[in-house]
Amino acid sequence: GPSMPEGGEDEDQKSLAEKIIGIVKDSVVIEKETDAQKLRIWRNWVVSWAGIEREYRWAMRKFFSRQQRILLEKLNEALGDNKAVNKSDADDIIARVVFDLKKENGKIKVINQTFFEKASELGIRQIASEVGIETEALSDFVETAQRDAAIERALVQQATKISSVNKTTQKKIARQLKEGLENGEGLGKLTGRLKNLLGENRARAQSIARTQTAGAIGSGRHTGMKHAGIKLKIWLTSGDANVRPSHVDAGKRYAKGIPIDEPFVIGGDF
Repeated sequence: GPSMPEGGEDEDQKSLAEKIIGIVKDSVVIEKETDAQKLRIWRNWVVSWAGIEREYRWAMRKFFSRQQRILLEKLNEALGDNKAVNKSDADDIIARVVFDLKKENGKIKVINQTFFEKASELGIRQIASEVGIETEALSDFVETAQRDAAIERALVQQATKISSVNKTTQKKIARQLKEGLENGEGLGKLTGRLKNLLGENRARAQSIARTQTAGAIGSGRHTGMKHAGIKLKIWLTSGDANVRPSHVDAGKRYAKGIPIDEPFVIGGDF
């Protein structure tokens, strides 16, 4: 701007500086408020499905406990009173102990489907509530969204994913038994091996329940968003120290939103 008379005070420049400082302060406040709002959204979201996750966790623990009981019974029958087992008999014993993979996959899929349906419906209802769909329109909205092919695809993907748990367990059981039998171990030590292995699975029930429940909720919300006509989505994290770097990066890259049908790219994965 034009220079001020000699000896005069540049009031315009002072005013401009004060405005800039004010804008920066306001921006910091808005950013903090936005972060706090995101954290509230995240916490409310997690709390909303805590009950389903808890039920799922207990169902998985019961599932793994039943597997352990059956496998130990089979091991006991296969070894009987034999204190020592010939190495040549190892493959036969392993074949008699391992569980029926098809049958176990059927059971774990039933568990997953039960909680997938609960969680995906909750996700759909959350979106309906957020956009103000109520009374009779709510039932129609939920039913229509539940029939969407995307929900069915998500269930199939989850079923495939969770079935891999049994396949992994089967391989680990065979490996542990083979190693123990080749070392000449008897019933006591082999039992200990299986208990340790299947105890790890019971501990995994928490992470399995959380991952599968969150995925189902997300599928329901995404489908609900499309049916509600929502155009954009963002990536939101808990904002704590446990968030993976790739997820922190995604939160920044997708902060302004992307089209609802466009996939997030996280660590090279869609």
